[in-house]
Formats: sequence, C-alpha cells, structure tokens
Amino acid sequence: MSIISVDVTNIDNSVTQETFEKLFQHYHPTVVKLHHPHQKFFVRVSSPSEATRIITEVNGKEMGGVKISVTLSKKAPNIIRVSGFAHDKKVSDVKRLLKNYNFKTVKLCKTKNSTMAKAEIIVKKREIALKIVEEMDKKKIGESEITVKLDDKKEKQKIAKKEKKEKYQKKFIRKEKGEKKDKKDATQTMKSQTTQKCFICGRGGHIASKCPEKKHGGDKKVENKGNNEKKKFGVKKNEKQSVKRTLTTKKFGAKKQ
Repeated sequence: MSIISVDVTNIDNSVTQETFEKLFQHYHPTVVKLHHPHQKFFVRVSSPSEATRIITEVNGKEMGGVKISVTLSKKAPNIIRVSGFAHDKKVSDVKRLLKNYNFKTVKLCKTKNSTMAKAEIIVKKREIALKIVEEMDKKKIGESEITVKLDDKKEKQKIAKKEKKEKYQKKFIRKEKGEKKDKKDATQTMKSQTTQKCFICGRGGHIASKCPEKKHGGDKKVENKGNNEKKKFGVKKNEKQSVKRTLTTKKFGAKKQ
C-alpha cells in the first residue's frame, strides 16, 4: 500500500485545525497536520550578562500553552532572539514577558509568509491525491486562496527506495543462482573425473598421464636400462683384464724358459 503526501500552503492563520480537517474529510485522509507559524522577536538588552540571565531564566517557559525559546542572536552579544509565540502575539506581549529584565528595544522579525499557515495531508492512493490537487487548488479559505500540490520530492524518495530494494533483491538472487551453478559444475566435474576410464589400465578415477601402472612401468624400464648398461660396461672391462693377463703370462713365461 502506497502513502502519498499532499502539501497545502498559503492558508490563512485564522483557520483552525478542526475547520481544516472538515474541509478534507470526504477524501478520507490518514493524516491531516496544520502548522501555524510562530512569531519571532529580536530584543536588545543592556549588556551581554543580562542577555545570558534572560536566556537562563526565560528559555523553556510556557506562554499560552506554548514553550518559549530564547537564544543569543548572531547580530550582537547583547541581542537575544525570542521565538515560539503564537501568530497572534505582539510586541506588547514580549515586553510583558520581559518586564522584570533590563531591555531597550523589542522588534518583530517579519519573514515571507510569516502570517500564513501550511499543512500536510496524507492519503493512501495516488488517485485520491491527484483529485485533492484538482478540486482544492486555488480554493479560497478564509481571506486567501490555498495552494495544493503533490509532494513529488517525498514520492520520488519512496520510489527510489523501492527501486533500490528491488535492485538489491535481484542482485542477491543472481548471486545465489551463480553459487548454485558453480556448485553444480564442480559436482559434474568431480563426477566426470570419477567415471572416465584410463586407456592404459582401463580403470576409472584418473587419466592416462597419471596412471600408476605407467609410472611403475617407467621406473622398471629405467631400472632395466641401468642394468643392461652395467652389464655391457662390465663385460668390456673383464674382457680387457683377461687379455692383459694373457699377454703378461706369455711375456714372462717366455723369458723364464
């Protein structure tokens, strides 16, 4: 089941969460979040130490059910930023909050669309989201026309995540198939080596170049060759010694007579 997000901007700040939900209830959304902008003020105080004291004592306090944030501004060490106020709060409300502290000036920080609210609507089907865009875009609510559009960025992120998951699964399946194939090939090779027969001895499990009988025969042949050469050289030597003895006997025997 897909989840599609629709962004709604340029909503009048006077519109409440309850009113906004009623406008979209016939689309059966799963979530409707209305965000009102918070007011932000810059306060110039007497000294950096006074700024530190206000931050320590006021930051995190509640005002009208909302927590106030007080931080040091980057503009100067004696300027603090006070934010978190509801959209209807004014400079006089901030002065009342800081009446026990030594401050000089309080200014409202005006930003683009600071007085406009925005919302996020989540539905289950893309068709419903497209219908909301078609029917509700440029519709006047309160004093302003709202802008409704499909959150393509979130949709693209979800699609990309889904595609990445599918790619990983395909890669894993290919790897698994490859391992099975390698295992099958190894089994077939082993089986082939076991069943093939040697043409020298006629038995299986080895090839002719590794036949044990061929090796034995080769050793025997070498041994026989060595014996033949030994006999050959041995005979020649004996013949020479015999001829030499005969000649010596004839020579000395002739002298003695």
